[in-house]
Amino acid sequence: MMGTTARCITAALVGLALAGAGVAACQQQPETLKAPEGTEALRPFHTQRVEWKTCGQGEPPSDLPPEQAKLNWILECTTVEVPLDYAQPGGERVALAVNRSKATNQARRIGSLLVNPGGPGGSGLQMVANMGATLGQGMLEGRYDVVGFDPRGVGESGAVQCLSGPDYDRFYQTDFTPDTNEERQALDEQLKRYAEACRRHSGKLLPHVGTENAARDMDVLRAVLGDAKLHYYGMSYGTELGQVYAEHFPRNIGRMVLDSVVDSAEWHTAAAEREQMASTDKQVNDFLAWCGSGGSCPLGNSMEDGRRALTNLFNRLERQPMQVPGAPTRPVTETVARDAIGDSMYSTQEWPALEAAFAAALRGDAAPLRQLVDEGRERDPKTGQYGSLDDSDAAIVCLAMPEPDRRTQLTDETLAELRKVAPVAGESMLFEDRCRHWPVPPTMLPHPITAKGAAAPILIVNNTRDPATPIEEARAVAGRIANSALLANDADGHGVFGKGPCVNNVTARYLLDGTLPDKGNSCSDNALPSHTPEPPLG
Repeated sequence: MMGTTARCITAALVGLALAGAGVAACQQQPETLKAPEGTEALRPFHTQRVEWKTCGQGEPPSDLPPEQAKLNWILECTTVEVPLDYAQPGGERVALAVNRSKATNQARRIGSLLVNPGGPGGSGLQMVANMGATLGQGMLEGRYDVVGFDPRGVGESGAVQCLSGPDYDRFYQTDFTPDTNEERQALDEQLKRYAEACRRHSGKLLPHVGTENAARDMDVLRAVLGDAKLHYYGMSYGTELGQVYAEHFPRNIGRMVLDSVVDSAEWHTAAAEREQMASTDKQVNDFLAWCGSGGSCPLGNSMEDGRRALTNLFNRLERQPMQVPGAPTRPVTETVARDAIGDSMYSTQEWPALEAAFAAALRGDAAPLRQLVDEGRERDPKTGQYGSLDDSDAAIVCLAMPEPDRRTQLTDETLAELRKVAPVAGESMLFEDRCRHWPVPPTMLPHPITAKGAAAPILIVNNTRDPATPIEEARAVAGRIANSALLANDADGHGVFGKGPCVNNVTARYLLDGTLPDKGNSCSDNALPSHTPEPPLG
């Protein structure tokens, strides 16, 4: 879904800070070059010495409670070198950007806790800057160094780059909800241009940014940090990365939390995308019910009224996009409105802003909807440049997407199916057609991961009404990994840890002493926001 990754990651970080088989069986795996794991070839990487330097203060949310604002927010940074190609470890290298919030309870220090916020393409550096001190010194009693890294091809670790700011402005104005053959052809042409731009600007890196290489990088980081076992917290895509690490290095697992779980057996197959869109649409219903319960929802005071109002707005924007002052070439289209909804489903704390944006749009002011989507895409309002997240996301996703799913044709039948499965969110799936003309074949197809031989149990946590990673995926993964436990949180939104005291206590206890929750344990941390709309953005 366009732009959802940045908003999803931001929502998860704020929450943490304030809280204190079928597909693989019928497809042949592409031949992957096995890394010479544990051999002399990788010894120089595992034994490299790095120099940590103070790199300023973290960036906690402005509304932190006073006791958390007083924590030690000083960060340290370094770089760690890894092979570009693990099949040729003597060749070119990639420099991974790494930071940490150090443990303050050195006498009881457990080790390093490596974190990944998901995406793919999310910045681990930013995650630690936002919540490293709150997580490490608050919830985890100062007993871990909380360590972030930007995976290869992401952020400060040699980000994949495809389009310039003006080119991205034009690309994002593409109609991703095509209704005619002409619109479908125009969309396909834009996808071709996008893939070619990625090849032209980042072609050397593209074959090597897959999840399997990022997992190998994590084991290098483990060794460089001086840890015998990897302690890890991964959210969303970070759970796919954690599962792949567990597959490659089961004996090196320490304490691993998989939060908002991707099913490795289906990740980014067409079937999984449809499941996600259907789950997002269910969350839209929850948003409309919440909005209507306040008695003054701009979309109507019932879910049915809200659905009709959205349909009418989409149809109106399809016929006549709404102009935005100061952005004459970037009006709010049907695609933009749908993306504003999809972006805001990841966190219930985004719902008041979405409610306010729709109120403004119905008054004729589309600027708040435009800003919501720009923020999700990491667009700098001053420079017009975009962050690297969407490019990194495409590069990583496309290496895991089966060729048949890359080639799904845009026909009346496929579009009708998407609209039936998910009337609001379904067409946003077409953004994943970025892989349609991708210049690099997949390197690791979806497949079930059992983590056989895992040295320690794994904690799996998921909200029951997650728009991006449905609870069914978490149950499938927990059923497949024998040495694991699932904690279901009866809640909306994406991202569990940080939702409230129940999930925080269970997760912190596991990370501190390895205690898993009893089978069947659950939580109900789900604080919905007030109905007072925020002032219109912009």
